[in-house]
Amino acid sequence: MRTLPVLALLGALALPGAVLAQPGSGTAPGVAPGQAPQPQPNRPQSDSRTGMGPQMAVNTLQDYAKLLQSAQDQLRAALDRSGNEPANNSQNAVTPAWMDVKSASQAAFEAVRRAPEPIRSEAAYDEAETRIRQDLASITQSRGDRDTREQAERVLSGLDRWRQEVVRRAG
Repeated sequence: MRTLPVLALLGALALPGAVLAQPGSGTAPGVAPGQAPQPQPNRPQSDSRTGMGPQMAVNTLQDYAKLLQSAQDQLRAALDRSGNEPANNSQNAVTPAWMDVKSASQAAFEAVRRAPEPIRSEAAYDEAETRIRQDLASITQSRGDRDTREQAERVLSGLDRWRQEVVRRAG
């Protein structure tokens, strides 16, 4: 009878009185059991809208515009390096040049998410972030070379439009 040892093991795992880890039960001072710690100023906070990890916001619109310009330059360079190389090789694996394009596209999206607080709560930011996130998702789901290039160029175009808006607002 093999089922008896398995049942005994399952019973031992569910011992009455077992203590389960609870949110807020760690060593954070001033945090009651079952309570999440308060956000701390100047610390990266996760953005629950996308489920992605925390990003440190930049301090000024001028710094943000520079960050966006750098991300745009990196994505444009990755697209230029990819040239006419196919997105997938004969074994249907993504080629290194297109891995670079996808990585630069992801970095561009992450740069967009580092907006300073005053602009983060505006509808224009939400629209730009959503559009670029959707184009990035299309890159990872694309099936052909043409689709991948078009989606990466859409990320680049959306990033450029958003950067221009940020530069305009920065004065």
